[in-house]
Amino acid sequence: MPVLLVIVLLTVLAAVFAVAAEMRRQRAFGQWRAVAHELGLKLTEGRQGARSMGGVLNGVPVRVDFRPQMRMTRQGTDAGAELIGDGERTSFFVGRLPPYDDFARRARLEPIEVAAAATIPETLVARENTLVGSLSRFVEGRDQGGDPASGDAHFDELVELPQRDAHVCAALSFSARQQLRSLIEQGGQVRQGRVEYERRVPVPQDRAWLVPLLQSMSKLGQALSVPPDALHQRLADNATRDPVAAVRLRNLRFLSDPSTRTPAPLLASTARALLSDVSAPVRLLAARQLPAEGLPVLVGFVTNPRLGTELRKEALRALDEQQRAEPALLAQLLGSGPPELACHALSIIAARQLEGLSAAVLGCARSEHASVRAALAAALGSLPAAGAQGVLIQLLSDASPVVQHASAESLGAIGSVAAVEPLLPLAEGLGRAQLRQAARAAIGRIQSRLGEAEAGRLSLADERPLAGAVALADAPAVRVGELSLADDEALSSASEGLVSRSPRTGQ
Repeated sequence: MPVLLVIVLLTVLAAVFAVAAEMRRQRAFGQWRAVAHELGLKLTEGRQGARSMGGVLNGVPVRVDFRPQMRMTRQGTDAGAELIGDGERTSFFVGRLPPYDDFARRARLEPIEVAAAATIPETLVARENTLVGSLSRFVEGRDQGGDPASGDAHFDELVELPQRDAHVCAALSFSARQQLRSLIEQGGQVRQGRVEYERRVPVPQDRAWLVPLLQSMSKLGQALSVPPDALHQRLADNATRDPVAAVRLRNLRFLSDPSTRTPAPLLASTARALLSDVSAPVRLLAARQLPAEGLPVLVGFVTNPRLGTELRKEALRALDEQQRAEPALLAQLLGSGPPELACHALSIIAARQLEGLSAAVLGCARSEHASVRAALAAALGSLPAAGAQGVLIQLLSDASPVVQHASAESLGAIGSVAAVEPLLPLAEGLGRAQLRQAARAAIGRIQSRLGEAEAGRLSLADERPLAGAVALADAPAVRVGELSLADDEALSSASEGLVSRSPRTGQ
């Protein structure tokens, strides 16, 4: 009797639970039906409470799927019953909706077709920032130049962006970043052209929970959408309106990139609006897009000692690219600019063959900065300047091997036979191999320019005890007017630099 009573009680309890579960299912389905009616979505129900609701909301495709923990039987018998799913799950999708999976097919859910196009960039991947992701970006230095981060430090603390292109940059407006950050904090993500959010625990299945969540997710999808014909305008809007300077800069970079193919009028109007931006890097990049209107801004950058040297160098580079680096400005930089600017000015003067600045250029030989003296030596290799050889010979004895190396190379380009003797100590010394090679190469280049020397032949003897000395050679093995380097490494240190003249015979 007690056993029978227990069985009866268990049966009653099971029936009560079944009735309660059915009532909950009916109540939840009623709530979903009310939501679908309110938002204009289509609702479909499958076996044992599985359901799906979808359509277009705020102009973007949306769908929410509910998966209960289900038991299904095969061939209409309890034998072979199996558990489907690992627990109750509610999944939200906005954008490019995924196809129904095997669970939905087995639950006999009717597919919901959505005609609206999804325009969330396929390349946009946003997920919670992990320690591994943060360390990876730090080690790779991706916060420089091609950084996948958005430029918004507050956003980047939480959100990891594995890749970034013009479409991703256009999608991440200030409003979109705020909404996306909120979703990421709750465990959502963006991938494969859609926003995803999933709850794997029992959640309220009522209107008060579903409507706000669907509205907020659809608005996020709308904010992230970048239709093909809206890319350039979205970049321009972000560049001019975003409150974060680094974000404005990155949008302007993509907008001005030739591969983006921005219409010239839009690029010009955007750049014009940013000439007065509070961010110096933004103003500089904007000025580079406007050859006429940007000229005063670029010159102002170059001559402003309160700005960072890198910004000033970039402005000078822009002026050079536009052929607007005036000689007076370059001369000013040689006399008072930071060494980095002086070096860049020297390279511009040499490339443009500005002989009128020769005096100012030669004056750089007295600079306290080795980098400037090295840049001077390099420039003299291509800049016609009276006294250039004398200055280069003087710099051969500079304390900096870098300056010596540059001087030797330039003497190889412009030096006469008079430069050979000063080069010999470097060519046959025991110093740095690169410097020794540069000096030998310079002597070889001078030799190639001598041709038929008018007063004897010049060589570096290679079969005499004074190997490495300069001699006017008469040996038949040496062709008239040629210079040769000794191959014998056993040079006498006492003989280096000696000059001897052999008697000449009639020619």
